[in-house]
Amino acid sequence: QATAVATKLLSHLPVTLGGIILSVLGFCLVYFDRDFGLVKYFTFFDFNRMSTYIIFSVPNGEYWRLITPIFLHFGLMHIAFNMAMLWFVGQRIELLQGSVRMLGICMVIGLGSNIMQATYAEATIFGGMSGVVYGLLGYGWVWSMMRPEKDLMIPNVILYFSLFMMVVGFVGLAGVLGAGKVANVAHLGGLIMGCLMGFGAALIDKFSTKENQV
Repeated sequence: QATAVATKLLSHLPVTLGGIILSVLGFCLVYFDRDFGLVKYFTFFDFNRMSTYIIFSVPNGEYWRLITPIFLHFGLMHIAFNMAMLWFVGQRIELLQGSVRMLGICMVIGLGSNIMQATYAEATIFGGMSGVVYGLLGYGWVWSMMRPEKDLMIPNVILYFSLFMMVVGFVGLAGVLGAGKVANVAHLGGLIMGCLMGFGAALIDKFSTKENQV
């Protein structure tokens, strides 16, 4: 019975569940690989330890690093929050709009938020699905406003809470709440990209629907 349920879920939500599985694996890698000997191959920047210092460098040709940081999680609270949000928001988008669109949204936002974080913040080790989650929230919010007849049914309270947490990160209170260091640029970048993608997708859907009705 459990196998049948798992198979059915995977067939309907391969992207959402795939993201959760890879994130759990990334969390386990970070947790057990204490010296980051393996983790370093999945971070955006390559790095080497020199005594008490860490020397960062831009890797050459290792293009998987553009996306793999989204699967790395550095604490239990970090992954618990991200996975709950990914499941809650991601499964709605994937069920109602399909796995191909869900994969496209996650890949674009994951790549974009990672690149923005690496560009506008100092070279450091960062990771997490938060940028993608904020992007999915932005996508769902704008889409639902523009296409209310095809509402993705994401409660506003989820969006408001996430925006509150973003503000907490930007004003430097994340550490006080036990969230540690936060990739603020990735969060904001993901949200903006998600809103833009939701706007574009809603426009395309609106005009294509009109054409089909003519």
